[in-house]
Amino acid sequence: MAFPQMGTNSVARKQRVYYTESSTIYEGMPVCYEFNATTNVLGYSKSSAANGTTTAEGYQNEGKFLRVEDPDSDNIMFFAGVVATNECAGKTGPRWLDIYIPNGAIVPVRSYISSTVGINALALMSGTQYLGNPNAGMGDGAARYVAIAEETVNRSSTAGLCLAKLCPDQFMYQSCGGSKMVAATAGTVQTIANFVNVHSAQTTGEFIALFVRAEVDTATSGDNGYAVSGEANVLAVASGSYCIGNRFALNLWGGTQTAVHIHGLMAEIYEEGANLTGSTVISPIILRTQIDATNPPAANTHYMMTCRCDGADKPDGLLYAVSADAIKFEAVSSGTTPSHHIPIRVAGTTYYILCEDTA
Repeated sequence: MAFPQMGTNSVARKQRVYYTESSTIYEGMPVCYEFNATTNVLGYSKSSAANGTTTAEGYQNEGKFLRVEDPDSDNIMFFAGVVATNECAGKTGPRWLDIYIPNGAIVPVRSYISSTVGINALALMSGTQYLGNPNAGMGDGAARYVAIAEETVNRSSTAGLCLAKLCPDQFMYQSCGGSKMVAATAGTVQTIANFVNVHSAQTTGEFIALFVRAEVDTATSGDNGYAVSGEANVLAVASGSYCIGNRFALNLWGGTQTAVHIHGLMAEIYEEGANLTGSTVISPIILRTQIDATNPPAANTHYMMTCRCDGADKPDGLLYAVSADAIKFEAVSSGTTPSHHIPIRVAGTTYYILCEDTA
């Protein structure tokens, strides 16, 4: 059966929820489920099988999906939706009200940015009653993107309504505020939190399983742009005198292939026009360690590049330069052995790797 439209969005779905805060209510303001609620709604405690307003954890408390609150650093993972109408606008909670659930429909939201239709992402933020640009770092549950603006309107000076597509699933977010989501308990089998396994039968052109682009508009010294940022943290001291465990922030593996070039990792810097003018350092890859413990690893292992070759066909060299100008390769004065050197800068001082041309 089709729902009557009459100028409304028939795809939008409303849910009746209980707003638990005492804040002023605005149409389009975001709310989150009180996911950790022990207060119930029915006045009956399933945990004690008696009348009561408290239901203990583990007894399917209906308050978890009927009670909503303002966004905070603990609950933004549990975005419930936005206030659906203006019937409660200007009033304060606690009270029952209707919200639009985030099912991909285009609905009015309370925005605090100047938006362009179909372009601007809108973030849910801890401690606010509107959607907009993140007002704090997002790593510890301060904000998450949940919508895309579907209207060109300037709400940057005063929060107001803007049509937006409520689509939190379009943005990857897996975190419980300041706490990490547990993807698996202790075990011995392979565990993958996000799995991409795709195949292409194309014969020409590029096939890319995952493409990530991060662009920074301005060029001030404080800007940073990361297409991918990863960590591999060790949270406990390994037991025993020998540990074979490995931690990889990035692990790349390739199967059997026949190609002109096979790269485990390719890092490029491409300049468009004169965009790199004024840069002080240009490097396609940076290697960094930060070990703050008072019991660092044994000597000679603190800063080490490990080169391992397990196959029968050993590499022809540690470093391969496609052309002579790829490295500042300079000849030493005639008659000196070795005949060439490669400059290396360490803390502002130039040192040299000496080498001999045996060709």
